Amino acid sequence: MSYLIGKSMAKPVDVQSGDIPVFDDSGNVQSLSPTETYVEQKPSPNSQGIRGQRYYDGVYIYECVAENMWRRYYAEAEWDD
Repeated sequence: MSYLIGKSMAKPVDVQSGDIPVFDDSGNVQSLSPTETYVEQKPSPNSQGIRGQRYYDGVYIYECVAENMWRRYYAEAEWDD
């Protein structure tokens, strides 16, 4: 939990590692997840990473879902409508 000062005056905001705290149009602090980025080396389940990072090896898509926590998803080459 982080505390940022804005119009909300030190309202607790759930900002996780890798998030970008920003102010909305009303002056309240919001948590903005960064745009996805790709890493250069295939991660293991607990490799260093921040939420939103991804890696693709031609078979699996690896996604960092929380700080240093990766999930692997099978990437189907084709599927029927």
